Amino acid sequence: MDDSIVLNFTDGAVATADLNDDAQFGEMVVYRGLVPTDAIKDWWPLDTYTPIWIGPGRYFIVYPVSDGSLLNIGAFIATDGKFLENKTGSWTLRGDRFDLEKDYADFNPTVNRLIRHLDEKPLKWILYDRPLCDKWVFANGKVALLGDAAHAMVPHHGAGAGQAIEDGPRTLEDWLTNVYQSVRLPRAQRLQTTSRGNGYSDRMKWIWADDLDAMYNKARKNMLSGGAHRHLAPDSQIEPPDSHSLRLQTLN
Repeated sequence: MDDSIVLNFTDGAVATADLNDDAQFGEMVVYRGLVPTDAIKDWWPLDTYTPIWIGPGRYFIVYPVSDGSLLNIGAFIATDGKFLENKTGSWTLRGDRFDLEKDYADFNPTVNRLIRHLDEKPLKWILYDRPLCDKWVFANGKVALLGDAAHAMVPHHGAGAGQAIEDGPRTLEDWLTNVYQSVRLPRAQRLQTTSRGNGYSDRMKWIWADDLDAMYNKARKNMLSGGAHRHLAPDSQIEPPDSHSLRLQTLN
């Protein structure tokens, strides 16, 4: 199946886009499962429900969820992916508890006992991430990537969701609203002010309420005092129009 699309632009340009931009394999799988706390509390040997066991190419994490009623289990295993039966990255892919027991056979007995409390077909996630993007904003700011679209990561920091949350309210919202305010506020307020002043009652006030004869004489005086009289006929030959004529010219 062809996973590309051809874009044709009005200026004649043609571009091909990839609709199936696959993520890259994270070189690890993780088995996930939940164990009721009540099922292990009688034999649990530790003072905490948040331990982590680490070994070559593997680590096993445990932490409580659902107000402490369940333990969330994460069993990470490094692999080159050659023998993975399914690389689709589905969140619903199931593995085999027997395989997990073999992978952790040399770990602490507490780990092996926990594994036996998991479902026979625990979730088996194939981990993926994305190459680093050189930019997140495109089309002159019209398109911005965030979350996994911008920086998909494997879960070893436990920070992927947190980074997406930071993208939204902190990075993007604060930055964009500041830009929005600094660019739009002065212009919008200027139009807000002049729109009020541009209303019919104020805009036409100079026509109906001002003394047009006085305005004419003042303008003429200013022109003559600046040397304009050299280009005009003698004063006696210049008669100011009457106010009625000025108003008719304005209306026309």
